[in-house]
Amino acid sequence: VILILLLMALLTALYIVIIDQIRKWLKNVSRGYIFTYKNAKIIILISYCFVLLGLFESIIKLAGNFAMYHFLGHNSKLYALIDKDIETFSDFFFNFNFTLIFAGIIIWVIGNVFKYGAFLQDEFDYTV
Repeated sequence: VILILLLMALLTALYIVIIDQIRKWLKNVSRGYIFTYKNAKIIILISYCFVLLGLFESIIKLAGNFAMYHFLGHNSKLYALIDKDIETFSDFFFNFNFTLIFAGIIIWVIGNVFKYGAFLQDEFDYTV
């Protein structure tokens, strides 16, 4: 139970980091600083947080499943009656949120595009 609470606290911290970084990015954009290295780093940090969210949600589900299984006295038939979502062994272990992981990869690509845009912006500023 303590492990689940610790994981939930980490999950909440990740959400707070994402919201704070989005706020910083929007503040920079509203000031007119769009293609900067700082914005690229912020977007890349947000992408890493999305990937971690996808992994942490599966770890929390796994810890919850183990806690319930242990609470039921390692009775797999009773556990199968309680949780209808788990039909096979792979359902018990591998329930990653691939949507968040894929979104993190796409945001990472966008962050690298912003980094390249910042490079081009610097080159343009120095030549003019």
